[in-house]
Amino acid sequence: MPSKANNINPAPAKIFVDVLRQARIRRGLTSENLASSLDLHSHVIDDWETGKRYPRLLSAIRWAQALGIELTL
Repeated sequence: MPSKANNINPAPAKIFVDVLRQARIRRGLTSENLASSLDLHSHVIDDWETGKRYPRLLSAIRWAQALGIELTL
């Protein structure tokens, strides 16, 4: 369950995370590969992808960029 401190509606956040997870898998990256490229621990990516935590905006942007996904805010 997401932290109450995040104040995030979990439905859109889950969709966003699912898109990024699917992009990671399509590119043949493990969570460890992706975490390394973002200078994070792999458990952080795992927590994001399982919905235990959600990335902050800057982290989400870096995550998308690492996967070649353009975000429009």
